[in-house]
Amino acid sequence: MKTRLSILTTAAFLTLVTAAIASIRPETETLPPTGAALPSSLVASLADNPVHPDEPLSTTLTQRFSFNNALSRIQQINQALDSFRQLTNLSRDMKAIASVGNTDPETQTLGFHNWVSSVEGTVRQQDYQLKRLEFELAQKQFEDGEISKTVLDEKALAFQSAKKNFQTFMKSFSIAD
Repeated sequence: MKTRLSILTTAAFLTLVTAAIASIRPETETLPPTGAALPSSLVASLADNPVHPDEPLSTTLTQRFSFNNALSRIQQINQALDSFRQLTNLSRDMKAIASVGNTDPETQTLGFHNWVSSVEGTVRQQDYQLKRLEFELAQKQFEDGEISKTVLDEKALAFQSAKKNFQTFMKSFSIAD
């Protein structure tokens, strides 16, 4: 029981950290839930302060703060930074735009790449860790007869997929210097 609580606590923590990265309204209302349940005491405390009157807390937690939404927002941020870089390059008065900030070549070539890659790596690593913990919990639950083999297999598949995705990211990851 102690191991199960430790795994659940760690999974909830990783879910919250991952969720903090995604903060832009999702474009679709059909994003899948994260699959990790938050402790009811936390949900109850958050319910008193929804982030927006038009967005239920459940939507915020399962869609806006989802792994897939975070990856979509990372892609959007990267595209916005690319546009900013292009606009900076088109500017004729470099002294005038220097006051804007983040217009120097080092920031735009090294910083932008490293910043976005670091956030994406964090999100992907946390998804991998969360899926691993969910699978470990499912193995224990299966041993205790609390879940079916089908549920265990689903958790195993999700874990293997997250592991493969993280490994693929790490193979393509680079630090600009």
